[in-house]
Amino acid sequence: MGFDDRIFSYYNEIKELNKGKFPYPRFLALYPTNMCQFNCTFCDYKELNSEKPKQLSKIEWTYILDTFKGHGGEAVGLAGGGEPLMLSTIEDLLEYANKIGLKISLITNGLNIDKNKRNRLYNLLLETCSHIRVSFEAGSAEVFKMIKGKDCFHRILENVGELIKDKPEYLQISYKYTVPYSFTINDIESAIKIADEFGFYVPNHHGLNEKDILNICDIINKAI
Repeated sequence: MGFDDRIFSYYNEIKELNKGKFPYPRFLALYPTNMCQFNCTFCDYKELNSEKPKQLSKIEWTYILDTFKGHGGEAVGLAGGGEPLMLSTIEDLLEYANKIGLKISLITNGLNIDKNKRNRLYNLLLETCSHIRVSFEAGSAEVFKMIKGKDCFHRILENVGELIKDKPEYLQISYKYTVPYSFTINDIESAIKIADEFGFYVPNHHGLNEKDILNICDIINKAI
């Protein structure tokens, strides 16, 4: 179903709203932890994350998922001001959400994905997720380090590249980048080429104004 057609899938919810009722949401955005390995320049959560590390306990996230599913919930998105894969019980969460029939999407910085281990987490990402967005935020190691403060662009790219090779056909893995400052505009062409070379589903961009969008359209046209 295309973007323009999505509204029709909410026909019953719209009827409820017209009656003055508030329908229960189908999608749950779950922020399981505030912990993160990076210090991104544009992060809205930096001040909050400087507090004591926090994470949902297994009892807490189980209750949340059960309650959501019990009210007709269909999908959960793991994201947050922190890195979801730093949750100490992330493997259990993925397994449980999948077991009770929830579709799972994930936004991750990719640092905890390890091609060499191919451990329980690696396999569960392949088995339980329907969409993974990897937050690269750049198209080169130089800009990556400038934005995130660490020099591990190629390591993450190689690990996620292996995940793409191993993934089932239905799993979409996309390349996410943010354009908060003009110095990243010239880096977008590189990001587009990398996403295409490694087989990412689609590059996602955020933080754009009208001028940025026009510039990106011009870069994309030249790149393809």
